[in-house]
Amino acid sequence: MAKSLSVLVASHSSTRLNNIEDVFFDAQGVALTRKLLSEKSVNPFTDSSTMPDVVILDLGPNGESDLAFFSAALSGLSSTALVVIGPSDKPELMRKAMQAGARDYFMSPISEDELIASVMQMGVAAQVASRQNLGTLTVVVNGKGGAGASSMVSSLSAIIANRSKNESVAVVDLDLQFGTLPLYFDLPSRDNLMQALQTSDALDPVALSNLMERHGSGVNILSSQPKEVRLPNSASATSVETMLSMLAMSHDHVIVDVPRNIDDVVTAAFEAADKVIIVTQQSVPHVRDARYLMSLVRSLGVASNRIKILVNRFEKKGDVSLRDISDTFEETDILKIPNDHKRMSFAVNNGIPVSIKWPRSTISKQLTSLANEVWPIES
Repeated sequence: MAKSLSVLVASHSSTRLNNIEDVFFDAQGVALTRKLLSEKSVNPFTDSSTMPDVVILDLGPNGESDLAFFSAALSGLSSTALVVIGPSDKPELMRKAMQAGARDYFMSPISEDELIASVMQMGVAAQVASRQNLGTLTVVVNGKGGAGASSMVSSLSAIIANRSKNESVAVVDLDLQFGTLPLYFDLPSRDNLMQALQTSDALDPVALSNLMERHGSGVNILSSQPKEVRLPNSASATSVETMLSMLAMSHDHVIVDVPRNIDDVVTAAFEAADKVIIVTQQSVPHVRDARYLMSLVRSLGVASNRIKILVNRFEKKGDVSLRDISDTFEETDILKIPNDHKRMSFAVNNGIPVSIKWPRSTISKQLTSLANEVWPIES
């Protein structure tokens, strides 16, 4: 379920309140409330259980008093951004507004497009900083190359998106060099991920959603397909953090498929993650590499209780037993998905998540149980 920016508009004029409200009438992702101020500047926050992401203050005849009042009311609340609209014949109010903590200032008559863009950017920055109203962020990574992380991401995300009309799911292919995740959904690969990262300072949730491909299952996909050689550190950690937080603002679940290398981009995803799933298989090299990767992830400050091991293509009589794996990863949740090479191979090569092609198969039922365990449905 998309999480809207909460915006409070305050003014001494009901006419001006109506005009500002009309500006945001068609703005997607904005939940706007209004407050008509009295001459005594009654506190507009007394009847609100939660503070808004953005306050738009339309200054009245006593603009300095309004600024003093709102500066005091919002003092210490870094999660609420203040945007001020002032009269064009009193330019000195701009300096005083900035001293009062305003993030932006507009003189009447305002540019509607600029006001909307400013409010969206200020609201996004406030929510990102406070991490309020964010969906869960899960990073999935191969413990060893070819363990099946991408097939797990495609299968599990399709299940989550299908199980409830009230849940929204985004998947991100964070491999800037060899991204292939859209192929698992039979969708074209575009370089929209890099566009999002390069414009993260000016991006808002609506613009970001326009960069995503929507699969028939309901999964929204942000992909990368470089048209030229791209170095691993082609994006900054800050841009990755901003983009992922923005996705988590508009989706209940964000699942990130990261490449098996530790650079600034991947590190930023690990550090922002609520959960990390390391995919492995039943072989000594797979378990060895997964154990080493887990130690690296922990060294980045990711708590052990946020990490899970997923044994893909599990067989009861595998060369490495489940007991061996449990002993290797002590006090770590061990998840498993049974081996069904024929169905999974068909699903990958045809771009159809296995749970959609064979919803009643054993592997689809196990995937559904795993999805419900890791991402429980909120009551």
